[in-house]
Amino acid sequence: ILSMQCHAGRWFVSASGSNGFAGNIPGSPFLSLPFATNIAQNYDTVFIMGSVSSTEIAYLKVHTSVMAYDTTAKIICPTNTGGCALAYYSATIINGSASVISGLEFDGQNIAYGAIMSTRVGGMTIKDNVMYNFKSVGIHLYNPATTAPACTGTTIYNNTVTNCARYLNTGSYGNIWAMGQKNLMVRKNTVTASFISGDSAGFAFKASHLENAKIDS
Repeated sequence: ILSMQCHAGRWFVSASGSNGFAGNIPGSPFLSLPFATNIAQNYDTVFIMGSVSSTEIAYLKVHTSVMAYDTTAKIICPTNTGGCALAYYSATIINGSASVISGLEFDGQNIAYGAIMSTRVGGMTIKDNVMYNFKSVGIHLYNPATTAPACTGTTIYNNTVTNCARYLNTGSYGNIWAMGQKNLMVRKNTVTASFISGDSAGFAFKASHLENAKIDS
């Protein structure tokens, strides 16, 4: 029996692309990141080519990855959508996610809500990204039901998170924010929460209801 991962698709997004293109080769990329993530299935990977502007939340299936195609891969977020640029969502706890977010630059332009959010999804890997100037949060692992099973096994590694918790509600958000997580690993990240006049810097790292977490950032 062949694994689903053997049939994983590759999708490409570029500012020079079109949503009318095939999207499955670098020479024929999609234009819209949310369009690409809507088409991408579990175990597929969406590759970002150069700088891409995204004005909507890009929802991902729980095993879908987003990675840099080259060293210039960047997601620019010029509007506040009320959610993060990349978002995983499940109504119930799903662990063992095969998703990876890697090698990307996120620019919130001091307007957008956040870069990455995972709701009730455990086991994903977020590594080697740079994100800055978001209003609420850089990376948010969200599991609101504290009595439910925890999201398990997510890794946040070697990310640079700068000025990503700037809401006016003093201290209510975190550049990295984890809730209801088990076996969480947060390692070798660089987080800077600089104070800007008129804003709150928020927390560099905020957490609640963690079990067996390893944090050494």
